[in-house]
Order: sequence, then C-alpha cells, then structure tokens
Amino acid sequence: MKIIGIDPGLTKTGWGIIEARGQNYTYIDCGVIAPRETDISKRLLTIFTKLTDVIEDFKPETAAVEKTFVNKDGANSLKLGYAGAMALLAPSKAGLEVSQYAPNTIKNAVVGLGHATKDQVEYMIRVQLKGFQNKGHDSTDALAIALTHSLLSSQINIEMPCN
Repeated sequence: MKIIGIDPGLTKTGWGIIEARGQNYTYIDCGVIAPRETDISKRLLTIFTKLTDVIEDFKPETAAVEKTFVNKDGANSLKLGYAGAMALLAPSKAGLEVSQYAPNTIKNAVVGLGHATKDQVEYMIRVQLKGFQNKGHDSTDALAIALTHSLLSSQINIEMPCN
C-alpha cells in the first residue's frame, strides 16, 4: 500500500510517501511545500495545489495527516488549522481515505516515546526507510506520519479469532 503522510503548516507543509508491504517499508519520496506568498489565501491555494500535484504524481492509496493542535495563541492556532484543512482537502478530493494522528501518537508509534525529539524521529525514519533522503524536519515528520498510519492500521486490521 502506498501512503502519503502530510505535516501541515502555513510556512512549511511536509509531505512524504512510503510503500508498506506487511512489515516492510520502502521510502518513495518526500518534500516540503514552502509558499512564498504573504497573503494567507494565496498560501493556502499553493499548499492545496502542490499537494494535489504530489498526489497525482505518486498516486498514493491512502493519506495520513498530523492533527493540528491548539496552543495559547488562538490566532496562530486558527491559521494552522487552515493549513490542516488543505492537508485534509487535497487527498479527500482525490478520493483517498484520510486518517489523522496526534503528534504524541506519531512519536510513540515511530520512536516508542510520546515526547520524542525531532532527532529521535529522524533516526527511526533512517532505520525504517532505507534510502531515505532528508529534505528537512517537515518532510521527515510527514514520513513518520505515513509510517504511523501503516503501523497503527495494521494493528487495527489484525483478525482475532472468535470464541
């Protein structure tokens, strides 16, 4: 199964694509969308358009997005939510099923620690995805999101015998 992971952000939206075959994972590609526009509506359009292009180019079968979180600055949280909406809309418009994961869930799934550092996440991505090319923390985080989706969805889909 080919999975796109998306780490939404207004200044940098990371994306990463992996292929999962059972417990074997293959790095496909990753990147960062960094809109240069100052107008928020144009930034959001760039994020949506470029994510749509990535989805068309790589044809993933499913998508996973990091949940946006609310912090003390309500205005910034709202703006991050806009980027999160684009990260949900682009794969949804392409007909993909989209799952969301909280940051601590992602770190716990990939590293085994809910409060892991970015360096620890990157290390585990290097271990799990041979051929990984680091294109920045945002793309590494996106690969971690895709890997999390594979790990957690395989746990959910394990058939248990009925008594």
